[in-house]
Amino acid sequence: TAMIATCLRKHGTTWKTRNNNNATPQVTTNVISVPEDNNYAVMEIALTGDDRVSDAASIARPHVAVITSISKAHIESFAEEDDPAQAVVNEKLSIMDHVVPSGAVVLPSASEHFGQMLAYAEESKHIKKIITCGRRKEDDVRLLTSESFDTGERVTLATDDETVTVDIPFVGAHMHGNTLLVAGVMRALGLPASSASAISDTAQTMSSLIIYDADFAGKKVRIFNDCYNSKDQNLRAHCVLASSKPGRKFIIVSDVPKLAQIAEEIHAELLTHIDAVGFEHVITVGPHFLKAATRLKTPFSSYDDRFQALVRVQELIKDGDTIFIKGAPESGFKDIMKNISGVAKLKRVTR
Repeated sequence: TAMIATCLRKHGTTWKTRNNNNATPQVTTNVISVPEDNNYAVMEIALTGDDRVSDAASIARPHVAVITSISKAHIESFAEEDDPAQAVVNEKLSIMDHVVPSGAVVLPSASEHFGQMLAYAEESKHIKKIITCGRRKEDDVRLLTSESFDTGERVTLATDDETVTVDIPFVGAHMHGNTLLVAGVMRALGLPASSASAISDTAQTMSSLIIYDADFAGKKVRIFNDCYNSKDQNLRAHCVLASSKPGRKFIIVSDVPKLAQIAEEIHAELLTHIDAVGFEHVITVGPHFLKAATRLKTPFSSYDDRFQALVRVQELIKDGDTIFIKGAPESGFKDIMKNISGVAKLKRVTR
């Protein structure tokens, strides 16, 4: 949302969803809050509890609909369905039912649900443009190259008539996909793909992932803190980021919430991604990981309390190590840096 809005501001007045006001009642307020003389409005629509994407989308009536991702998060909302996972997919796809006539949809081809997304869009009677974004030769917006640095990514993307290099002030390969989607929105609106280069101006404070240098009584470590949410695919993306960093590394990770009856299955699956990183030690917090962690091949410690986890990581770290923190607000992880600041000197890392 922040990235799209930053780019659109180069072309006109732009309003965007504030904070996480993305449930149906908030979307209603958002729609009536957009100034009449505004050029663009970027609205986040979420599946949250009893609030459905279809309800919010019917109020927002987007000219361009963007599906960023589909995961098993919020599956508890469909616990009574025969196939809760597919029900989540169907609900996310329903945003396309409410695109204005001759509108557009922007889709990530890397998604495991891309086939369903594309078929749904093609069957629509009113969607005029389908913009696909990814690594495929046939994608409308294609990723050519990517390069990581400490506080961000450099991405080169291409459309039919443009090649654009974008410096993203966010860490993590998962941001490549978001960058392509932003360029896809520009294309859907008839704006040049080069508009996506404005992403470079997006403040890092808009990112959920914040990097710190920390000094624990002489032990200087780098911390990658991402506690905005803990969906299953967010945790997998965090593991991809961790895999790219050299040296000894540790992770403190909380349970992934809102998975209803498939929680045990998903947590067991996530362990394979955590094992693949090569962590020195894994520290889990929450009852689901506490039950599943015995399957880890990596050395681990499991707790019900995040404060015990902090004590444990302090015992294990050495000078030059890296700590990855991936948690959910429901687990109290959103404010975990406040606790760390009580025992370490912190300096935020920016470009």
